[in-house]
Amino acid sequence: MSTNQKPFDKVVLGSIQLAIWKNTNDKGNAYYSVTFEKRYRDAEGEWKSTSSLNRDDLLVLAQASEMAFRSVHEAQAQDRVQAVANAQAQQQTAAAR
Repeated sequence: MSTNQKPFDKVVLGSIQLAIWKNTNDKGNAYYSVTFEKRYRDAEGEWKSTSSLNRDDLLVLAQASEMAFRSVHEAQAQDRVQAVANAQAQQQTAAAR
């Protein structure tokens, strides 16, 4: 992932944030990955993030993970529909030649 890349989607539940990243492999196929963080304010009031969670964060992370799973699942379904449409368009172009 490049540092300028923006997440495909985000899930935010309280202080827990998940970022969903859309990537492409060397064959041009999309795949998705998810990162998470907990946001908090330090003693000076500055926003910080950590990947260290306490017990009470775990259920929130589980719920956010389920939401991220659904987002990725829907995106993959759309990717499959688009791939079929692209293949059909290529076939029609080849047949017209």
